Amino acid sequence: MTVGLAVVNGQLYAVGGFDGTAYLKTIEFYDTEQNQWRLCGSMNYRRLGGGVGVMRAPQTENRIW
Repeated sequence: MTVGLAVVNGQLYAVGGFDGTAYLKTIEFYDTEQNQWRLCGSMNYRRLGGGVGVMRAPQTENRIW
């Protein structure tokens, strides 16, 4: 599944990847309260094996991409 994973401000994000059929351009985060992944954005291009990093974003930012 070659997805990029990162923790941003304590939240786990999955970026791109491969679902067995197609390469993905989605950005999802893990909702611990609902115990499921939720879509939170999309990239312009599909990505496989992209590098991601860990950071602490300013509280005034409402998105990370």
